[in-house]
Amino acid sequence: CEHLPFVDLVLISACDLESCGALPRLCKLGLQCPVLLTEPVARLGELNCVSLVESVAKQRDVPDTFATVDDIVEIFNKRVTTLKYQQPYLVEAEGLALRVTAHNSGRTLGSAAWVLEVLRSADVILYAADAQLNRGRHVNGWMVSLPSRPTLQISEVWPASTVHEPVERTSDESAQGVGRTKGERRMLEYILGTLAA
Repeated sequence: CEHLPFVDLVLISACDLESCGALPRLCKLGLQCPVLLTEPVARLGELNCVSLVESVAKQRDVPDTFATVDDIVEIFNKRVTTLKYQQPYLVEAEGLALRVTAHNSGRTLGSAAWVLEVLRSADVILYAADAQLNRGRHVNGWMVSLPSRPTLQISEVWPASTVHEPVERTSDESAQGVGRTKGERRMLEYILGTLAA
């Protein structure tokens, strides 16, 4: 809590609890700086936080420092600033002027990668916490236009303990451009075997 007065800006990239779940508590503890997010992230983040508070309240007494449903609704409707993609927002902090812009990160509906341009300088900071480069079924892939090459890029790194199964392709799958992991192939064989029986 003693560090909150030194926070100049909060950028929320997605609507999951990892990204915005602490916002109600931080605001209740005295966060005063601008909080930027996109409109879909604000609406879905509000729903996620309300759902969390309601489920915790059913299981045990909620401490006073925890935000109430009314606090959450007020924070996500009055306390935050919602931006559209590529809509600039000017921030001044400690004598530094920044132009902050949200861009589609392709992760979820409304998720954002942030470009921070330091005005009166050529410095550009790219904050892409969890960008999805490929186009998905419901969300376009990452679409970030930078004014210049970033001076600093901040991105998420998966832990080394995360192991991704290699994709193996049979000759039929290679012809179709499809590949399956060993686990997916075993599951498909099991399902097909069950259906054939």
